[in-house]
Amino acid sequence: VNQRAAAGLGLAVLSLIAFYFFAYVFYGSETPGLQWMGLCVRDYEGRPPQAGQRLVRAVGVLLSAAALGLGYLWALADEEGLTWHDRMSKTFITRDPNARRRA
Repeated sequence: VNQRAAAGLGLAVLSLIAFYFFAYVFYGSETPGLQWMGLCVRDYEGRPPQAGQRLVRAVGVLLSAAALGLGYLWALADEEGLTWHDRMSKTFITRDPNARRRA
């Protein structure tokens, strides 16, 4: 395997991941998957999260995954079912009342 091609592919994958986080998590708040499932991210007051909260959530998602998924597994032990990034950003995922229901 050509090392330059492998490095280029790795850079392309990292660029796509960065774009995904930047565009959907930071600016849009919800990922396409959440939107498709009719879910949304809200702060503890029930409002859409502020830019700072979205940024903390995006970084928290990376930390949750980087710790071998422990940040996600934490939801199983958490009394409210929240992940590390939910707690860090003071946000949570809930049903979007404005979403069209999928049959």
